[in-house]
Amino acid sequence: MEIWTFGSMLRSERPRDLDVLIIYSCREDVAGIRKMGFWELSLPPVEIIAMTRDEESHYDFIKITNARRLIPA
Repeated sequence: MEIWTFGSMLRSERPRDLDVLIIYSCREDVAGIRKMGFWELSLPPVEIIAMTRDEESHYDFIKITNARRLIPA
């Protein structure tokens, strides 16, 4: 699993939200992270997008959004 960030979090000291991209190979891992729900009350809010490696490649999401990898570093 890879965790990336993008959006206003990278451009502002006071972002509107925290945009997170999860690239996964096992759907259950993403379901487990979503069930934790710790971000539901966070301020600024956390917005999660989950994609497989193939989906990310198809949309070229990382390049288009200038995302930065958080995990693994």
